[in-house]
Amino acid sequence: MEQETKAPVIDWKANYDVVVLGFGGAGATAARFAADNGAKVLIADVAPYGHEGGNTRYSAQLLGTGTDYDKLKEYYLGLTRPMDLPEDMVETYVRGMCNMREYVKKYLGVEPVSFINDFSKITKGISVLGGYSRIS
Repeated sequence: MEQETKAPVIDWKANYDVVVLGFGGAGATAARFAADNGAKVLIADVAPYGHEGGNTRYSAQLLGTGTDYDKLKEYYLGLTRPMDLPEDMVETYVRGMCNMREYVKKYLGVEPVSFINDFSKITKGISVLGGYSRIS
């Protein structure tokens, strides 16, 4: 006779101040700042084990940045047309993008590398063919 095994009962009841859905760059940042400000945070992600990281993982860990607030704001508004976004949201996003290099230094402890700023001397020999870059 086969012996019946019962699964343990898990009590899933819990209270959180903030629930973050997705553990990519944006989700991790939101969770970190919420926790740093005293919130009890739950992070949920549906990615299979070993594939966590959201879009950040699959975009070669590239981060969008900018240095010229006005140009970046114009670019962002162009990207989001015809949406009518709240001005305070646009300003927060663009200001954050302009401060991304400092954010990476402060919170990740690394010196960010910029293709445009740090590799401008070699860009003349780079071409993009069928989605692949080639340095000649």
